[in-house]
Amino acid sequence: MLNLSSRTANAVRALQRLAASMATAAPRIGDTKVPMSLFEKRAFINYQRIEDNLAVIRKRFGSCLNHLAED
Repeated sequence: MLNLSSRTANAVRALQRLAASMATAAPRIGDTKVPMSLFEKRAFINYQRIEDNLAVIRKRFGSCLNHLAED
């Protein structure tokens, strides 16, 4: 029978393997460089600008943007 510390260590390793196989998010979407397409590898989507525009809209509405889609 496994002792508790060995079982805990095995669980931690299993979670680390699972986390390594999953996609991770950048701290901010604006920090990533995503090419426009496979053919335009040097042209990038300006996510920072999109993120800034959404921040302005959220500030103006003062609430979540989901309720706009419900109307």
